[in-house]
Amino acid sequence: MLKVGMIGAGIIAGTHRDALATFDDMALTAVADVSIDKARRLCDRAYDNYTAMLEQEPLDIALVTLPHGLHAEAAIACAKRGLHVFLEKPMANTVAECEAIIAACKSHNVALMVGHLQRYLAHNRKIRELIQSGAYGDLAFIVETRCIDYFVPSRPRWFLDKAMAGGGITMNYGAHSLDKIRWITGREVMEAYGKNAQHCDGRDIEGGSQSLIQLSGNVTATLNYSAYVSPGFEETLYFLTKGVIKAGHGVWTSTGGGFTAVATDAQEEPFRWMWRDFRDAILHGTPPPVGGAYGMDIIRTIRALLDEGRMV
Repeated sequence: MLKVGMIGAGIIAGTHRDALATFDDMALTAVADVSIDKARRLCDRAYDNYTAMLEQEPLDIALVTLPHGLHAEAAIACAKRGLHVFLEKPMANTVAECEAIIAACKSHNVALMVGHLQRYLAHNRKIRELIQSGAYGDLAFIVETRCIDYFVPSRPRWFLDKAMAGGGITMNYGAHSLDKIRWITGREVMEAYGKNAQHCDGRDIEGGSQSLIQLSGNVTATLNYSAYVSPGFEETLYFLTKGVIKAGHGVWTSTGGGFTAVATDAQEEPFRWMWRDFRDAILHGTPPPVGGAYGMDIIRTIRALLDEGRMV
């Protein structure tokens, strides 16, 4: 039985708990959070200090779901105790923090997986299949637009703190977009440039951004984000030489004229799928499918976008 200790009992913690509950050979054993009441809602063995949990619980795996700015400290502490580490995305706020996490896990011979979810979603797997089929020609460019009312009272305050979150909508949702684009296309990011703006007084994170990504193979992608008041909108268009694939709440294709809906395979619960992959990597001594180097590459690109720089 692989025993899992969760560090952080925030909004994603319950989804991880439910996924772990479906396994016979893994179990959520303990939870630590500064709010012990939140920890108790997830597990009977609750702590208000993760150091105490690590000292007192015989764990095999640490699941870190803390604010981004706390990932490195917690992950390194867990690795030093010989625990395999599952880090929620994004991996950390900086490349230097990612490097430190990778080094600690390597030094203590523990597995590291980052919770990038996009490859586990049925619609993304269908889009990848359609592109690889060649039926729509060669991929030329990608356009993604995402709008969400980000500055709502229900959002945990740390998401709006640049030091803790690392950024705003670009850090939070850019991690999803970049993961999705890289996995679906199988291409590397060669260059990245972003422009960010804030039009809400008193905020130190970006509320809007537009980014240009140069992928290998002469393919480009633009990411357009708005965190201001909107009904919520997400659409990704993959332009190929013989057609277009559109993704939103479904998948559609066009070879001229209108779009036609495409059926996707039944969706396996994605968090369970991620945990199964991590468990198998631990048991068989194989690299996790979403490792530290990949997580760090995503952060390297995001930092280029947020710092309005250029990555080559």
